[in-house]
Amino acid sequence: MKTARELLIDSLDERRPIILLLGQDGWSERGNDSVLVKALDHLNRGSDIERGWLGVLGTTPAPSSFYDWQAERFERRVHPPWLTVLRQLPWSAAFTSSVDPTVRSILQGPGREPEAVLTGREIPRSARSRARPDEGARRSEP
Repeated sequence: MKTARELLIDSLDERRPIILLLGQDGWSERGNDSVLVKALDHLNRGSDIERGWLGVLGTTPAPSSFYDWQAERFERRVHPPWLTVLRQLPWSAAFTSSVDPTVRSILQGPGREPEAVLTGREIPRSARSRARPDEGARRSEP
């Protein structure tokens, strides 16, 4: 049986489509997301650490000023090297459920605009062009 790495290399060699699905979890090798910890502390929800980002986005709405504060924390985050490496791969499409807006901008590149899918009700665009999958199809429809 081939490893994930071997499958990826084979797909690249054979120029098969490769789609990236990247979520919010997994920021550190120890599973300790510094922005998550600070966000929960800021909201006085430190006990929700086991719930992860659901503890931040959960049932009690955060004050509107929180989101600006959180965006600043994301901007200050030092991203792991593997995230920058992902940008260099020739993804056919890239989707993220990350609440961190910098993830989308890191994955953006020439001809690539990753799409953020943050709820279960969103429908991703269909892959028709490299930059904006749906745009070309909409213009050509009657």
